[in-house]
Amino acid sequence: CYRIIFAVLLSLVFQRTGYFVGLIYSSVSLAFFLLRTLKVQVLLDTTSSPHDPYRGDSSSAMVGNKRRLYILLLIAGIQPVLMWWLSYHLTTAAVVT
Repeated sequence: CYRIIFAVLLSLVFQRTGYFVGLIYSSVSLAFFLLRTLKVQVLLDTTSSPHDPYRGDSSSAMVGNKRRLYILLLIAGIQPVLMWWLSYHLTTAAVVT
């Protein structure tokens, strides 16, 4: 939320250029944060219980980890699009006189 506010405040001072600079900076920092923090939770080691009937073999675990990583990348990649979609109408437009 505060990242969008930061980009909109920059648009008040520096018009659309400031908005896009603030949006790009906020998007990159948010994606970095999401990848670093969610990677630990999403790619947990599944070999903790040797008697788990749903664990499967190691090749299916690798496919599951790859699928989880793709979902994590999708979530981190969609955030900048959502930030733009939610805040683009708030930027200052060029006034035609």
